[in-house]
Amino acid sequence: ADLELVLRALADLAGINVVLAPGVKAKVTMWIDRVPAGEGFSILQAILEANNLVAIKSGPVYKIVPAGAAAQQPTSIGIGKDDIPTAERGFLTQIVPLQYLSAEELVKVLQPLAANGRVQAYRETNRLILAAPAPLVKRLLETIRVLDVPGQQRETQELYVYHLENAKAAELANTLTSVFG
Repeated sequence: ADLELVLRALADLAGINVVLAPGVKAKVTMWIDRVPAGEGFSILQAILEANNLVAIKSGPVYKIVPAGAAAQQPTSIGIGKDDIPTAERGFLTQIVPLQYLSAEELVKVLQPLAANGRVQAYRETNRLILAAPAPLVKRLLETIRVLDVPGQQRETQELYVYHLENAKAAELANTLTSVFG
């Protein structure tokens, strides 16, 4: 069936309005039996993902656009690791401050997991910018919460070697031990 007809039926089931961007066309083959109304939007998103399309919420309407063009569209913006998006938010942007990990290093870990989304680092404030469908943003946020924790390497003691010029090492060691224990 034509994608437009399938999306129209699922939009009616989910109780939402959709608008297709120019040039959005595809053929869809699906077998669905007795879909609960609450699952209509999830099925719609699965069909969009399979066709490299995303839904962007714009007021009371979802715009259906190619995934590659989604990041340039105006989307809702969430901030933080705890602002968990619901699937109904469609494609969105999430800005995530990091406490323990470098944003640039975390991009290397997350980008392979974000097939139809984008992960970018904003180095100046050590934040990640996620642009993806809401279910993917949710999965990336869960991954970030697990990884952005204090690590053992940060809690280990560091060893420094100083060459003494005006003191004897044994005397200085005794003095430092009496001061610091």
